[in-house]
This record gives sequence, C-alpha cells and structure tokens, in this order.
Amino acid sequence: MASIVRRPRGHWWVQFLDVNKARKTLRLGRVSKRNAEAVKFRVEQLLAAKITGHAIDSDTAAWLARLDSAMLARLESVKLVEPQRRESAKLGPFLEAYMASRTDLKPSTQVAMRHTVRNLIDFFGPNKDLRAIDPTAADNFRGWLLEQKLATATASKRLQVARQFFHVAKRRKLIDENPF
Repeated sequence: MASIVRRPRGHWWVQFLDVNKARKTLRLGRVSKRNAEAVKFRVEQLLAAKITGHAIDSDTAAWLARLDSAMLARLESVKLVEPQRRESAKLGPFLEAYMASRTDLKPSTQVAMRHTVRNLIDFFGPNKDLRAIDPTAADNFRGWLLEQKLATATASKRLQVARQFFHVAKRRKLIDENPF
C-alpha cells in the first residue's frame, strides 16, 4: 500500500496512493529507517480506515494523539487525517470557560468549585497544557493539597471536583485520559 523512499542526506519519504489513486508523498525528514517504517505502518492503517470507511484502531488513535502539530499538519496536507479543530487546551482558560458554562449550579456549589479551580491554578499555573498533566502530577497535586493544611475530607472533595473537571475535558476530547 505504501512504500518508504530514501532520499539524499538521510531523508525519508513515505509514498502511497490515496483514495482517488493519486500519488501522495509524506516527507519525514532526517529520521532512522526504523522510524520511517513505523510511520509507513501507521500511514497504511490510516489509509485502510479511510478506504473502507471504518474507524482507526485504538493504537493508531493513541499514536495520532501523541504527535506534535508539525507532523499532524503533514498528515493533514496529504489528506490522511481531517484538520483538527482544537479548543484551547490550557488549564486556566478551560476551567474558566467550564465554570462560566455551569449556570445551573447553586451559588454555594460554585464557591466550592472555585476553591478547586484556585488550587489547580495555584499548583499547575494557568498556562499548563491539559495534556501535560499526568497521574503523577495528579498525585503531586494531592500531596500539595495536604501540605496546605487542609482537612483530609476537604482535600478529597477537591480531588473529586478536579476529577470532574478532567472528565469534562476528556468528553470534549481535549485529553485522552483522566489523570485523576
């Protein structure tokens, strides 16, 4: 389905025929042959899913989620993936937008949730990428909450609210898994 082509100076290309039988070239740049073969395999997976109209497998979806924006742009340019419309994946804007959207909450619930928002922003910073928060960072946040002289029940409740925030982020496809 696809083939890899070695170019001068150690550059690699992946070439394939798209759905319309037009030759497409994905330029990888200077990478190892093993990496070029791995990308070729993923290109074949994406192409097979596109031709058959089926969803991509979970491994390929996870691979796509880990790619940087430059490689995603290359895959978009050869029409292997649809252009991504990503909302802001920064912690501060996400939390503020979520809290603004929750007009159904009682004032006391909003106050309690705002405490968790404040704690998350104090610990991670408002510009922290949501994808960069992993389970280890969530554990560190729990420890930090306990260092703030909060009661165990209060810290547990704030972790519950943080879990709720990240569950919403997962539903909105801003993150792949909930670190909390």
